[in-house]
Parts: sequence; C-alpha cells; structure tokens
Amino acid sequence: MGQPVYQESLWRNSMVQHVYERALLVPEVTSVIVATDDERVMVAVQDFGGQAIMTSTQHPSGTDRLTEVMQTLKADIYISLQCDEPLVRPEDISKLAQGMLADSSVQIGTLCHRLPASEADNPHLVKVVVPAIGDALYFSRSPIPYNRTPETACYFNMSEYMPTGSRFWRCTPGCHSR
Repeated sequence: MGQPVYQESLWRNSMVQHVYERALLVPEVTSVIVATDDERVMVAVQDFGGQAIMTSTQHPSGTDRLTEVMQTLKADIYISLQCDEPLVRPEDISKLAQGMLADSSVQIGTLCHRLPASEADNPHLVKVVVPAIGDALYFSRSPIPYNRTPETACYFNMSEYMPTGSRFWRCTPGCHSR
C-alpha cells in the first residue's frame, strides 16, 4: 500500500481530508460521509471535523462498502470517491452529478476521459468502450481490442461513480484528458 490516506500528505492534510474538502466544493453535494473499515481513517476524519461511518471489514471493494452505507443512509444519489485519488476535480464530479440528475433512467454513472493511445497498455487505467449514446459497454484493465470506429472510442474510467441500483452504466465524458 502507498501512503496511507489518513496521514499528512503533500497538501499538509491527509489525503482523505483533501478529497473530502474537494467533494464539499461540488455544488450538487449536500453531505460528504467517509465509509471506512479502518479505525485510523475514522479518527483522522473526526479530527478534521468530517463525518465518517464504520463499515464491515469483509467488503472486497469500495462498491460493496457503499452498498452497505446505502442500506442505512438514504439519499437521492450517491457519489463514490476514492480517497487515494486526491487530484479529483470538483467540476468533474459536478458534471457526473448533473448527468445523473438530468436523466432518471440512468441508475449508475461513471466518469471517463479519452485515453491517449500511449496509455492503452497501462493496466493501472481501467478502460471502457463507450458508443455514441454514452452507455458503457465493457470495462477492462487490458487494452480493449477491435477499436475500429471513432463512434466506439477508448476512454478510461475515473473511479468515481454513482450507483442507484441497476446494472446499466452511463458514461459521462469528462471535460479534460489526462
């Protein structure tokens, strides 16, 4: 594991505090709650005055952790941010929230950005195939083959997502590339 999210980072605050504060800058967000199974993260969040909830240690992923939170805390939409991604841009999260709020038929959304060809082999970037209508068809850490037309471009998934209970994903292309 890299630098723990609860320790001081380059921004003089912990990564969890940095991401938390950036989430508060999103106009559509009414509350920010950190879901964690780590007491150290819980204490760090409480120390800077944030809200946190302890979840089961049995979850294999953040998605499972969020599902537990969704059972106890009711909201119109949920946005999952990863605290090890401190460069998350509030305007990107806002764009995701706006897209989800604008179309009630979309029950899960994710951010994606066009991926430079030089990054197609990078296993640390999750790739997604997105046709013109915007629905994500396929996610992969491997290069996605058969990218034959511009209508099916290769994007990478930004890890922020908003589940509301469906199997369908709508990809909201971000406003910049990495």
